[in-house]
Amino acid sequence: MEIEEKAKDFIEKFHNLEGILLKERKKSLFLLLHKNISLKHNEQVLQKINELLQPKSHLEEIYKLEFLIYFKRASDLLDILKSGNVLIANKIMRQPWFLKENFRKIEPKEFVQDIFPQLSVVIRAKILKQMLKHFKGNEKFMENLFDEILETYGLEPALIIMSGCTIDKIKEILSCRKLNISKAQLKLLHDKDPSLISFYFEECYRRGGDMGKLRDFHVYLSKKDANLHVSLLLKYKVGEFNLGRRTARKYVAENKKSILKEPQKFVDVIQFEKQFCFKEIGDEFPILFEAIFPKHLSILWYHQVEYLLNCYPKNKRYELYFNTFQHVYGKSLFEAKTYMFKELLNVIQDEDEREKWVEIFDSEDYIKYKRSSVAIAELKERLVRCDDNYFRRKLFEDIVDVCSLNKDYDELLSILKLFCYRFRNTDDTIIYAFLDSIYRSITLEELKEEHWKYIHEIIMIQNIRQLNLHTIIIFEYTIYLFKSGNHSKN
Repeated sequence: MEIEEKAKDFIEKFHNLEGILLKERKKSLFLLLHKNISLKHNEQVLQKINELLQPKSHLEEIYKLEFLIYFKRASDLLDILKSGNVLIANKIMRQPWFLKENFRKIEPKEFVQDIFPQLSVVIRAKILKQMLKHFKGNEKFMENLFDEILETYGLEPALIIMSGCTIDKIKEILSCRKLNISKAQLKLLHDKDPSLISFYFEECYRRGGDMGKLRDFHVYLSKKDANLHVSLLLKYKVGEFNLGRRTARKYVAENKKSILKEPQKFVDVIQFEKQFCFKEIGDEFPILFEAIFPKHLSILWYHQVEYLLNCYPKNKRYELYFNTFQHVYGKSLFEAKTYMFKELLNVIQDEDEREKWVEIFDSEDYIKYKRSSVAIAELKERLVRCDDNYFRRKLFEDIVDVCSLNKDYDELLSILKLFCYRFRNTDDTIIYAFLDSIYRSITLEELKEEHWKYIHEIIMIQNIRQLNLHTIIIFEYTIYLFKSGNHSKN
């Protein structure tokens, strides 16, 4: 009688929780549970409460579930799980003790024959995933469970727990059947033992499987295990993948000798552009560059070598290209001007060397590569005589390029003054293009107050004439003002 009274007392308080808001009622529920924590050791009372407690609303059904979880009523929760409610199942599954309490003494055969049939397909999958997580160290149990599920329900549900089996068992499964393993399953196999991934790829290739379907997993693998990723790419030629800057740096550092030994093989499968780390190759970079350099002059074009040149210090690129060309083809680059790309003229630091090429090309298009004083004088002269908007815009851009190439900020100041005094009423596209070329080509941190004074004047010309403003350079000007302490005045 005392047991029933205690149960009824608890149930009455359960139905009359204080609070209006959900938050308040939930707080009251847990206060009630905490006050009755001693019931954990009173199985009879808990059993009686479970029998007599009949929820009067959906909220009370949820609170009854909280009661069962709080007192770890594993068998009662299993009965609820069999109802097939996925939302309730998710909450129950999140309790790490639930599976261990229910299945620590149960045999795999009993589990599959007695419990599994009472569960929905969705909840079966959820339970198996949780069992894989909580019975991770018990490979023998998982292996027996796999065999029972395979025999009764087939391969699909059994594959969910495959990664919980022993390595030998997994290899046996992979070798006996043509399987399309999901990306999630492959991740689990990799976490268990990377050799399983190599084994699966080998089996897939041997059986004529579509290796292209594994591309999604390669994206994951390139970040998780770059060495395995590249070795699989080299072996099965799945395609090219971007390793990512940090992963590429780590991979290159660990495999420097292999890359230098067979560089073309590695470059063919890995996108090194913008991520290849020169610092990791160091002084041996020219060896790599020469090995990849096209061996026949007829197939040489700039894009083939640009992505590697961009990994090399800018002030050394021309020298590297010039020397490699001479070594590979046995003749000077000066004798083959077709293969001297304009992009390289932008990185030649020596004015005399640049002027040699200007003389060789003998074209108006190369005036800007002359030494600063000569190039600026010629371009200014053309600018004054030019009345075509397109060519005037091009001349201004070339002058800015000359200043950038030679780091000549005095000439840049003179052209800014010239623009403000003589070309303030020019076409709006020219004004915008002039500011844009300064933004793109000039190191703005190197500009002095005098430069910014005239840039500000050009911005005001745009504003007064209600032209299209170059907002980015206005933003850069604002940064300059704050850094220089002039922001309060301007």
